Amino acid sequence: AMHDELMRDIRPAFEELALPAQESDALSAAVMSMLDGILLLSLLDPDPQKHERRRAGLRRFTERALRTRHDG
Repeated sequence: AMHDELMRDIRPAFEELALPAQESDALSAAVMSMLDGILLLSLLDPDPQKHERRRAGLRRFTERALRTRHDG
């Protein structure tokens, strides 16, 4: 399904950091879950400010996950 394809697209970013496959899968699933939550919340609460705050949070989480592993 499309959901699985997107997760397969996200996983290589974590794999490039030489993470174990299980951890790459877990982080990819976490990002997908956050994307799902953002989509659902945008339907239930379409406030643009809240939507942007959720997007920014996802962006920061992903950047930190990638940077922490890369720099650490």
